[in-house]
Amino acid sequence: MGALAVVISQSSAVLALHFGFSLIAFASSLMLALGARRMDKIKDLPVQVELPRVGKLFRNLTWAVTIYSYFVVYLGAYVSHTSSAGGCSGWPLCNGKFIPELSGGVGIAFMHRVAALLLFILIAIMAYHAYRSNKGNRELQGLGITAVILCLMQVFSGAGIVYALDKPEIYFFVALLHNLLISSLFGILCYTSVRVWQLSKPSALDKR
Repeated sequence: MGALAVVISQSSAVLALHFGFSLIAFASSLMLALGARRMDKIKDLPVQVELPRVGKLFRNLTWAVTIYSYFVVYLGAYVSHTSSAGGCSGWPLCNGKFIPELSGGVGIAFMHRVAALLLFILIAIMAYHAYRSNKGNRELQGLGITAVILCLMQVFSGAGIVYALDKPEIYFFVALLHNLLISSLFGILCYTSVRVWQLSKPSALDKR
C-alpha cells in the first residue's frame, strides 16, 4: 500500500489507512515479543496455578477500548494527511475556545482532540477495572497501568506537536515520539485483548 501511495494519487482518507496497517504490523510484532517473554518467564516455574477468570464486562471493555483506539489513530493520521494539525492553535483550548468553529482543518483537529480525550478516559476506566477486578493477576494490573501511562504521555506529546508546529528543528522529533507512543499503546491494548480472551475461558490455566 505504501508503494501505491507513491505511484497513484490517493485521497487523504485512504492514505490514513496506510499508517493504520503499519500500526497493526507493529502491534503484532510487539504481541509476539511480549508473549514469548511471558512464556520464557513461566516455563521454569515448578507450580502451575489457575489464575482468576476474567469477567465478561472487563473483557468486552478491553476489546471495545482497543477497537476505539484504532479509530482515534486513524483520525490522527487523517489530521496529518489533510495538513490539519495547525487547525487548533494552543492547548488544551482550540484557538482559545472550548468549542471552536467546526469547519475545515479546525473541525478535523478538534474532533481528534475530543476523541483522544475520550480514549484517555476509557483507558483510565479499563485500568481501574484491571486493578480492582483482577487482584490475583499482576500481569493485567501492570498492563492497565502501562496503558494509562502511555496514553498520558501521548496526550502531552500531542500538545508538544501543537507548540512545535512553527519550530521545524524539533517538530520532526516530537512527531516521531507521538507516533512511537501511540504505536506502543496500541500494541499494549492488543496484547491485553488477547490475554483477557485467554483468561476468560473456563479452563484458563496459567503460571504466575
